[in-house]
Amino acid sequence: MKAELRTLTGLRFMAALWVFLFHVDLRWPLDLPPFLAGVVGAGDVGVTLFFMLSGFILAYAYSDGFGGPRLERMAFWRARFARIYPLYAASLLLALPLWVAMSYPAGLQSLQQVIQVILTTMTSFGLVHTWFPSMAFMLHGGAWSLACEAFFYLCFPFLLPHLLRLSSRQLWIGLGVLWVASALAGAVLYAFPSEETWKMAYTNPVLRLPEFVAGMVFGLMFLRQPQGQDAGQKAVLCVLLAFFWLGLNGSRYSAPLHNAVLVPLIGFMIMGFARTTATQAAGRILGHPVMVSLGQASYAFYLLQLVPLEGGVLLTRQGWAHSPTTWLAMTFLCTVALAYAGHLLIEEPVRRHLQQLWRRRAAHLVYLERRNV
Repeated sequence: MKAELRTLTGLRFMAALWVFLFHVDLRWPLDLPPFLAGVVGAGDVGVTLFFMLSGFILAYAYSDGFGGPRLERMAFWRARFARIYPLYAASLLLALPLWVAMSYPAGLQSLQQVIQVILTTMTSFGLVHTWFPSMAFMLHGGAWSLACEAFFYLCFPFLLPHLLRLSSRQLWIGLGVLWVASALAGAVLYAFPSEETWKMAYTNPVLRLPEFVAGMVFGLMFLRQPQGQDAGQKAVLCVLLAFFWLGLNGSRYSAPLHNAVLVPLIGFMIMGFARTTATQAAGRILGHPVMVSLGQASYAFYLLQLVPLEGGVLLTRQGWAHSPTTWLAMTFLCTVALAYAGHLLIEEPVRRHLQQLWRRRAAHLVYLERRNV
């Protein structure tokens, strides 16, 4: 078992927090200076950071940069299912009544509406709804990214062996190709601007796959050269450059267009923070026990934030009047509490139970095979 990259665990929470602030600002516009408004308004780029972090960490966990043991596909897919699906399903169950209440305030009054709810629920639980742009944000507004991740996990065991055969020079060339490919969604959106095109460019798993694969490439490059001079300073510089771009352009473009600029910066930032030691300032901050703990609950924080956010919107419709700052504070505290509850009561226990169940089943199959010999 490889050592946990604690700085990246802390970074995961920062990505989730960025997306949370973006979602709060959509519902209760925050009174921010123009530069900060641009950064917060581009919080959807936090999902790009999640995708690249996912590729980076999986490449780190399942290889040594040059090869490593053969990846058993079914074992990998089972591990990913146990990791993401139980809490994902729980978040959908929590979101379902809120979504129905907000989307059909007068109740389900026609067969068409009933069928819409059934189809949306089935495709969301099946992690395929993001393949249909009109369904991408229904039921659970953040679930589309998990459907993308499911597609990435499906591809990962096939992609990794091919990437491992490439030399470092070939990986750098491939990274350039992936940078161009990641800009494809933005090019489509720029050429054919419309709401449906935006949904497709933003949520289509194939168009978002280059971000995940770019994260894998950066992960392999890190494994081949885990040390680097001034890693923390370089990572912080990438953060500052990205925020400078977003502060000036955050409200003008959406994530597919930002990716054309930010994918390399995000990759070098992740690699820099991964190389950061506990003695450096960035390492002390992101690797602090509080940040690591929040990072470990960041998946739950990301998934369950919808409940207090949409609950707050429903309360606003009922006449609850609070300032955006008050809503920010209340929903943040509720989301943190829900995140730890979900992480400690659902995510981790169910994952361990499923893994133990599969191990016992595999041992039983081996026993039966030996009896038949």
